Amino acid sequence: MKQYVLGFYFEGGHVLLIEKSKPDWQRGKVNGLGGSILEYETPTDAMVREFQEESGIATTRSDWVGLGAFQSDGVQKNGQAWIVYVFRGRGEIPDLLPECDEGRLLVADVNNLPYNMEVTAHWLLLMCRDTSFSGTARFVMHKESQ
Repeated sequence: MKQYVLGFYFEGGHVLLIEKSKPDWQRGKVNGLGGSILEYETPTDAMVREFQEESGIATTRSDWVGLGAFQSDGVQKNGQAWIVYVFRGRGEIPDLLPECDEGRLLVADVNNLPYNMEVTAHWLLLMCRDTSFSGTARFVMHKESQ
């Protein structure tokens, strides 16, 4: 099973996000920062590493709180199931954000989120903000026709 991390990093009423340039299926969508968990890493270690790689901001394990995970109930096109561990981070967001190979970094007001948010990012942000909400998300993967 392929494992990923996804983090939303807050300072006050703002959150650091990324408008993705890759992979193709995420191009133009806004989401939290994250990526693949390496074989030797825990999800928290991967969150620290991925966040620094994408944002240039050094954090520690204690800056991140794991909030849960969601996973596929089938397989991706490449034949591999996946799981995403979701984290909330808190700390200082610098005024000047670095260039990022994965996309364009942006700071958003949590009450005025970009229109092009990735679908799951909306409810994940609610979860990260300590906001009461209820809902259900079901991920059903379908095999493509041959």
